[in-house]
Amino acid sequence: MAESPEEQKLVEGNQFLADTTEISVEAFQLPARYIIYEREGSVRALNAETQLEEFVGSFSEVLQTVLDLLGDRPGTVYIRSGKYQVSSEIKIDHSKTGVVGEQGAELQPDAGTNGLVVSAGVDDVLIKNLIFFGDADSQSGNHIYVGQSANMVQLEDIRMNQGYTGIFVNADNIFKLTMDNLRIVDMNNNGVDITGSGNEIIVKNSVISLCGDTGLSLFNTKAGVMRFHNVDLVDHANYPLFIGDDGNTFRTEHKRFVGCNFEGLDVHSRTVNVSNAADISFEECKVSGMVEHGYLIDSSQEIRIIGGRAINNDFDDQGSYGGYGIHDSEQVIIAGVQSTDTHSTGSKTQTYGIIEYGTSDNNLILGNDLKGNKTRALDLSGISTTERDNLGWLTKNTDASTFSGDGASTTFVVSSHGLAQSPSSRSRIHAEATPVSSDAVDASPIEIYPVDDDNDGNYEALEIKFSNAPASGTDNVGIRWKTELEQS
Repeated sequence: MAESPEEQKLVEGNQFLADTTEISVEAFQLPARYIIYEREGSVRALNAETQLEEFVGSFSEVLQTVLDLLGDRPGTVYIRSGKYQVSSEIKIDHSKTGVVGEQGAELQPDAGTNGLVVSAGVDDVLIKNLIFFGDADSQSGNHIYVGQSANMVQLEDIRMNQGYTGIFVNADNIFKLTMDNLRIVDMNNNGVDITGSGNEIIVKNSVISLCGDTGLSLFNTKAGVMRFHNVDLVDHANYPLFIGDDGNTFRTEHKRFVGCNFEGLDVHSRTVNVSNAADISFEECKVSGMVEHGYLIDSSQEIRIIGGRAINNDFDDQGSYGGYGIHDSEQVIIAGVQSTDTHSTGSKTQTYGIIEYGTSDNNLILGNDLKGNKTRALDLSGISTTERDNLGWLTKNTDASTFSGDGASTTFVVSSHGLAQSPSSRSRIHAEATPVSSDAVDASPIEIYPVDDDNDGNYEALEIKFSNAPASGTDNVGIRWKTELEQS
């Protein structure tokens, strides 16, 4: 009686197994249902239960067949080290499925082809320890695609080089997606692209670099709760990070970034772009080498930037950008950051430490180190914006001055009050003076006023007026004075 094709494959596999027990499941002590490997120019699948080689063909055909056979039974497919062409997308349609690679297992999707696709509605999927090496000219396709309503998906220890988009997530109704230890480089589009309002999406301990558009794109993610820890986004052609929408949806909310690095080393991105967003926090993050602002907070509210650094931005020296740019935004808190340009005088490009413009107001700028920028530490436009205790931006000053009396003059001038701004309104500067030398005491009481000594419309100096003319002498009239700049 003739054998069926399926029986023939089992017979061939049984004959092969006698010489290749080193690839058995027992030999690797793997909790796998199938092992996939290449032999004699064909990709093959070994069944863990029967210890028989069951399927032979192209990688896409064999892996898809095995994944379909798993059904709803929990199972992991183990891919041995080697290079495998992905000629058509491979779908994970069943829950409780794992695809795990041996060190050096490399998937090579054809141009425009998706690699692994986690289908919509699938739960509990693990993709781990795989390399994806795509086509450098690819203008479509995703190495990994995660469909909507897929829950408890884990992407771990993934390397990607070349292709169109590294990982695309259709995040609507997704719950608990974790990406850990990603290394994504040289995508023609985005490194990681998340669209839709999933919850408990976490990306951590990852490096994404040299993408043709954006490193990490969060588009139309609405109120989905997402967290990003220790993610380096380096050398992207457009943005290292984009948070925004199409203008027709609810604003983006509830995102947290901790210990992330947005950097332009060899390729200088535009800016970290946060647009039409609320309840976004950056904690101890660094941005450097951007062509425009380090961060652009645009048309947003309740943005918190706590700690971290913005260094050497405005890289092309356009003359209008800062480490932090706040445009048409309110309830932004920037506290405990350092925003500076470390280049030598004459070579600095970062114009401002923090700049607020447009309709921005009601923001809080507190306790930052803003020394060393090209033009000034702060440029604030909001009437109700509060600024306090920022290094490089003096709103309180105390100093001493000494004059020589001539026995007739009662008025003396301090050429600069030393404050961060010389306002056009005298009432914004509060000043006090105390006599400290004996001749100054004898001529007291004294009064002190802000004055526009150079007639430019701004009050940059102080006038000291004694009730009586101090006695003649050299440097015999000494006072101490205090000034404070009132918020505009």
